[in-house]
This record gives sequence, C-alpha cells and structure tokens, in this order.
Amino acid sequence: MYTSILVPVAPDGIEHAGPAIDMARKLLSPGGLLHVLTVLEVPPRYLAEYLPDRQANDVIALELDRQRQQIEAVTQVTPIIVNGHPAGKILEEARRLSTDCIVIPAHASSVQEFLLGSTAARVARRAHCAVLIVR
Repeated sequence: MYTSILVPVAPDGIEHAGPAIDMARKLLSPGGLLHVLTVLEVPPRYLAEYLPDRQANDVIALELDRQRQQIEAVTQVTPIIVNGHPAGKILEEARRLSTDCIVIPAHASSVQEFLLGSTAARVARRAHCAVLIVR
C-alpha cells in the first residue's frame, strides 16, 4: 500500500485514464493521497512566438480551466495542472509531492515511441519511486 500516489493523465487521454486511476485507488493506503496530474504545453512554442503576451496568457488560462473541469468530472479528484515538458514535469511533481508511487497509463506503442521513448518509459527510467504502467 502506498501513502501518496501520482497519476499523470495526458490532456487528450482523460477518458482512457480510468484503469490507472482505479488501480491507484486500490493501491492507496487508507488516508493516503491521490494526485491526478496533467501536463500541458500551452500554447505550443511555435505558436507562442506569434501571440502577444496577454493573448498567450488568456489561451493558457482558458485551457487550464477546461482541463480542470474535464478531469474533475471524470475522476472526482481535483487535478494538478502544470505547463511544461510531460516527462520532466511528472518527475518534478512526484518529487515535490513526495509520492511513493506513480501509476501511469500507457498508450499503444508506435514506431516513433519505440525510437524516441514514450513518456511512460522516460518516467519509469528516471523516477525516484515505484512506477506502475497500466495498459
């Protein structure tokens, strides 16, 4: 049993996160903390350079609010939403929250993921705690 579990959820994959969240709830000690994390790259770097700062901030605020509402509706957990590179931010938040387990949903493999390494694989290789990858 774990006392603090982090479940990273892709912004476009909340509807597929159910099995990982269910598994995390089973592994969580009574009174333990379940954290659901989404990492956004908003706006994408190639787009941000063409937007005035205020407009970029408005885009980020709208997207954060939309993601928060969607995740809360599906998971009944208040999410943590951060901006940045997914694998790095997942590891950073896991350390910040002192999690003892990361339960991460995995997507189907592709040739690109095989060559570059998926987010789940990067997290598993570098995490300071146990990592469970749920298909």
